[in-house]
Amino acid sequence: MASSNNQLKQRDEILESQKIFWRFLNSTMMNKIINLFDDAVAGPDKISKYIENERRLRGMDEVSVVGKVYGNIDVESDVLLEISKNNKPILHLSFHLSPYSFSSKKTGPLHIYKNIYNSNHSLYKKKKYALIHVEKPIGKLNSLEFRIADGYKTPGITFDTTEKQLQEEMDVIIHVINRIFDENDPYYIGIKEDVILINLRTDNILNNINKSPLISVKNKGVRMIGKLNKSMPAIPIHYNKYHKTPKKRATSPKPRNVSRKIPANKPKID
Repeated sequence: MASSNNQLKQRDEILESQKIFWRFLNSTMMNKIINLFDDAVAGPDKISKYIENERRLRGMDEVSVVGKVYGNIDVESDVLLEISKNNKPILHLSFHLSPYSFSSKKTGPLHIYKNIYNSNHSLYKKKKYALIHVEKPIGKLNSLEFRIADGYKTPGITFDTTEKQLQEEMDVIIHVINRIFDENDPYYIGIKEDVILINLRTDNILNNINKSPLISVKNKGVRMIGKLNKSMPAIPIHYNKYHKTPKKRATSPKPRNVSRKIPANKPKID
């Protein structure tokens, strides 16, 4: 069933709001996000651990929570959080960091996919996604606020145990994401650190972000910035081939055919 014009307009507004996400970030923050989602690399802070802690506080059933990062090939740059039970995926959160579309007919770069309803049947195509709205909260200039604006309730699905579990999982995910982007929270990605752990995928992901004409970050064109620690200098700023350079470099004036006189008190060297 095709979406109505009002539904498409609502989805347009949601996806347009997501552009704030990139305008908010600099490359150091992006590196932090990549490290948070990358469970393949050891580190003190992981979003999967934050999710597990929050679920434990809420007394929810045991599940598997895994963070993943994709950014080794051209264009594909994603962070993903997957929740599974009994080896079957329930849902996953996707942040497509180098988006190719903000079309209301697509899922959008920031969304939750409901794997539990996975089916090739066309009936499920519009039911599997929850779209995320992004905004800047009042009184917090250095924060972002996320909420599920479309797809929290799955259309055409009776509210049952499965639907209840999905909503509980989405509530936990959004709560943790909001903590990560809250300037007053210990999870905040903008906290300045003495040591920055640079993920091996960061450089390539930032390079792919720079290629996208759809988004802009605070320091677009920068491959990596920051300090490894207080005693070391800042990492050099590198621009890729997409960074604009002057069409023609200035050239030095041609030397004139003028012979130089050697001072009388200075010996001539052969």
